Amino acid sequence: MKKSILLIDDEMDFLECLIIRVESMGLTFDSCSSFNEAIKLLNKTSYDLIVSDIHLADACGLAIADWINKNASDTKIIFITGLLDEHDVND
Repeated sequence: MKKSILLIDDEMDFLECLIIRVESMGLTFDSCSSFNEAIKLLNKTSYDLIVSDIHLADACGLAIADWINKNASDTKIIFITGLLDEHDVND
């Protein structure tokens, strides 16, 4: 069975780059650009991996980690960011 991935980023150019890369690898995936869209997808689909921006327009990406820990603890998460320093991540 193919592994499924959820890609989440509110920067559409970067999300498109992720999509192109994942498609080229032949992987099964969904993508969205907000926390709210992600939760809708997570409520109806089980994912093996989530790749998410740490800062989304409608929520901190860490809120996705909280949701995963409560509802789908087997799902792995990779956070990405365009921020330049670790202090920005904590703000």
